[in-house]
Amino acid sequence: MTRSFIAALALLLVVMLIAGGVGLSGAAILTFSIWLSLIGLVAIGAFLIARAQRTYAGAGAIAAAAAVWLAYFWRSNPGPFVWPVVFIIAAALIAYGTRDTVSSPTAWLLLLPRFVVGWAFLDNGQNDYTWAFNGGNFLTSANAAVQRGPLWFLEVPYNAFLGGVVVGRPDTWAGMFVSGELIFGLLLALGLFTPIAAWGLMWLSANIIMEKSFISHGAYTDKTYFAVELFCLISRSGLAYGLDAALVPYMPLAISSALVGALPGELSTPGVRSAQPAGLSTA
Repeated sequence: MTRSFIAALALLLVVMLIAGGVGLSGAAILTFSIWLSLIGLVAIGAFLIARAQRTYAGAGAIAAAAAVWLAYFWRSNPGPFVWPVVFIIAAALIAYGTRDTVSSPTAWLLLLPRFVVGWAFLDNGQNDYTWAFNGGNFLTSANAAVQRGPLWFLEVPYNAFLGGVVVGRPDTWAGMFVSGELIFGLLLALGLFTPIAAWGLMWLSANIIMEKSFISHGAYTDKTYFAVELFCLISRSGLAYGLDAALVPYMPLAISSALVGALPGELSTPGVRSAQPAGLSTA
């Protein structure tokens, strides 16, 4: 987990320093994130079909890209109904296409919380996309936290950060927030670079908890999300019916340990289907 934490931390710092330091508009950040997700998923899907010979998993990645496009660009009815259906089909295709990487009949217990939490954040991201243009409820919540003040001593620096940095450029920080919901939620739901996705969502959940106050009852749902995200990180749930399981044989060990959380003994030879249980102990 150490390598994945360092990779996730570096990613978050670079994004915040560049976007926040330059003052990029929230709309630009979100637009970039949407197209990065679309192009990335299509590229991964094409690789899995052409190189890894995992047609179903590759088709699932491409279908997931289609679902994201529908979620953001087909806002009128029946778009809000169609994109979740396409997204569920995409996850099912990925699970079916990677079924040979697990041998435990209970491996679906790792898939279910991963998919549900990732889907929830993706859904929030597409629902709250307008925050990237004017701050929206993101700014309202930040202002409310600043006006309330810290309820205990560890919230003092966070409240200072909200009041001194975030409130001054709400569209930029809202754009980063909803983009994080999109990218990290999408990755977690599909089991793609799962440790990075879990760390990213834990960061978002931690911010929501601190904004509401850790000792506030109102943050109980966010604490639950945080706990499930931590479970997905520890269990390496992307190796069970996720894209990580399909991609890991083609990754160098140093990269796979950071992006996927795989151990040396779990790396199989490209093109050889392994019966090694993924994400579960063999003991």
